Amino acid sequence: MSETKTFHTSLAVIVDIPGNRWVLEAILQDIDRRGIQQIVNLGDHLTGLLDPTGTADLLIARTMMNVCGNDDRELFLPQEKCSLSQNYTCTQLTPAHFAWLYSLPDTTIVADELFACHGNLFDAPYLLEEVTPSGVFLRSTLAIATSVAEIAQPVILSGHSHIPRTVSLPQGKLLINPGSVGMPAHSMETYGMESGSPHARYALLYQNQHGRHSCEGVRDAAARYSGRLCELYPSHGTIGGTALGTVLAHLEQRCQDVVAFLAGSIDNTASRGGDRSAHLQWRGSWSVHFPSRSLTCRFYQKSGNQANNRGCRQGRYRTCQ
Repeated sequence: MSETKTFHTSLAVIVDIPGNRWVLEAILQDIDRRGIQQIVNLGDHLTGLLDPTGTADLLIARTMMNVCGNDDRELFLPQEKCSLSQNYTCTQLTPAHFAWLYSLPDTTIVADELFACHGNLFDAPYLLEEVTPSGVFLRSTLAIATSVAEIAQPVILSGHSHIPRTVSLPQGKLLINPGSVGMPAHSMETYGMESGSPHARYALLYQNQHGRHSCEGVRDAAARYSGRLCELYPSHGTIGGTALGTVLAHLEQRCQDVVAFLAGSIDNTASRGGDRSAHLQWRGSWSVHFPSRSLTCRFYQKSGNQANNRGCRQGRYRTCQ
């Protein structure tokens, strides 16, 4: 745990970037435009297939308070215990990037008023959400209060679920999840987390002259993360100040690199003693369409005793010209 003694009258809270550098750039530009000088970053910075290296460089160069997320921590696991996405991220990072990640605390306290964490180290998988067979719902007030009973600070900042929420407890504590900077929705093995819109999100926290705190959630339209991005005309528009055509060209090359990496990983897995394909179940496919080509990936999941405890997906991949 680390501690910072200074708390300005306003600060920005960001979390769950997963390597989405362009959206992070747009968010930081919006924070600068508002004159906010203090940023708390709640973790899960780099793991993903977009631009983990560029994201790391941007975060390291920027002065902010950072904590470690579960995906950040898992990048230090042995290769065989990591997902394909995590292994790919590791191949992109330098020793300096890993040293920065290793230095991050699990939690930090700001001026003895704010408790900042990623949100995965409590007595439940998510601090504010409960996963049920019927869907994902807000946990009960009693359950949330029990989870944070030993935290003395009046404001608790967390992320992890990617769902923006502000919860006020009867005891006076204020809990804030700013939502995800770079991934507004994601799916797990048996459920999904959805923010309800494709916008990048962060939060602004204010303190008035009487010491009371208030929160404003921000949806940045300039950083709109759309699944239809590649259908836009590539010579128009920007994301975080980067021309859309440049982003598309980078994504196209990145997808080719990822497909090659993942295909090689599956080939290596299949060649290590026995027919591993017998333990794979087909789960679906996704396609990315660029002006010059389309890339299609078929996803498989380990089944039976071959599945690990984090439900990591394995896949076989092909490219379509």
